[in-house]
Amino acid sequence: YIDAMRGFTMLLVVYTHILDFSYPIDYYAINSYNTLIRLFRMPLFFFVSGFVLYKANQIWDFKNSITFIVKKFKVQIISTMIFMSLFCYIFDISIFNAIFRNGKAGYWFTITLFEYYILYITITTLLKNIKNKVWYDISLLAIGFITYLATFKPEEIYQLIGASPSIF
Repeated sequence: YIDAMRGFTMLLVVYTHILDFSYPIDYYAINSYNTLIRLFRMPLFFFVSGFVLYKANQIWDFKNSITFIVKKFKVQIISTMIFMSLFCYIFDISIFNAIFRNGKAGYWFTITLFEYYILYITITTLLKNIKNKVWYDISLLAIGFITYLATFKPEEIYQLIGASPSIF
């Protein structure tokens, strides 16, 4: 049922893309419904993907980590590059622009999912020696918070803390 939920979120992505790009409907109810679906489809997909990734008995030693990363690289990155290249060829888009622009020509989610896999293995490896559950949770929250803050632009951080750039 977990993989079915992930499949369902993929279908929601396809559905919203069809409404957005194939049928430019201006009808308010359809657009509102599409906007509602957009609010949860990708976060749910990434949540379920992370849920499936976690295995309590998995030992993330160097060999297992490299094997996992190579496997995911083949699935997430190589196949993405093949289909992105085909997409760029068909629509006469520069592959350079597709790779280095926001959205990655629509393939951003596969690259991001691979990045999450790398992040998960790195954090799990770093925290595997912490035996105290409280310190483990605090460390995990701190890493998450720092990662969250790293996504902000400097001016957004100033606004978040209610300061102006001139005081720094």
